This record gives sequence, C-alpha cells and structure tokens, in this order.
Amino acid sequence: MFCLNLQSEELLFPYNLNLCFKVNSPQFENF
Repeated sequence: MFCLNLQSEELLFPYNLNLCFKVNSPQFENF
C-alpha cells in the first residue's frame, strides 16, 4: 500500500488530495 499527496496552491484551482492505493502485486513491493 502506498499513498500519494498531491497539492496545489493555485488561486484558480487549489487542491489537496491524498490518494492511497492498495497494492498486492510483487512488482510494487519497493513503494
């Protein structure tokens, strides 16, 4: 499982997103 934090302080489109992914594939073990 890994999480991404995306944020922007732009005036037109401010956002703060936390995206978490549940990963069961061996190829993602390094996250």
